[in-house]
Amino acid sequence: MANEILYPYHGEQHQIAECIQAVWNLVARRPFGAYPTKSVLIIDEAQAMKPSVLESFRGLFDMGEKARMFGGEKPAFGMILVGNGTFLNRAGEQNKVAYEPLMQRFDITQEFGRPTRADYGLFVDGLPGLDVQIRKELVELGISKGSIRAAAKIWRSATRLPDGRMPSADHLQTISKIKEGV
Repeated sequence: MANEILYPYHGEQHQIAECIQAVWNLVARRPFGAYPTKSVLIIDEAQAMKPSVLESFRGLFDMGEKARMFGGEKPAFGMILVGNGTFLNRAGEQNKVAYEPLMQRFDITQEFGRPTRADYGLFVDGLPGLDVQIRKELVELGISKGSIRAAAKIWRSATRLPDGRMPSADHLQTISKIKEGV
């Protein structure tokens, strides 16, 4: 995981301790100094991380504890975990994500609910050239899939008709069935 963060900066390492130190060097700043510089590490899809990786990030975050406690010129960084609180495993069972190793370190926890019907409506209203029936169908497909991203993927696929026609409600349904994994 550390090498994934380091890759764009050409800083791949082969030893775990070197990886963690290299990530620290990349993200740590002096947020409480006289001329503060701030840095935030954002981890998307955090629910997919293994406990050992979460533990590594907890240790990395803890390296900035002196700065958070005493301020001054000591280095630290902020961290944002983005992900679902629950996920479906391969057997289709719903599991709760074990964020506890990191959650006890954070001061702020913000949970966002699923998009509402109105949220889907706002998204669909921003799409060009849709008739009322297709708008309704796209909203329903998004709600059934559980995310606006899924509705967007279905819409993008539906607009790629070879003859340039606008998709019909049947096209949306067919594409939704093809993309069951969306």
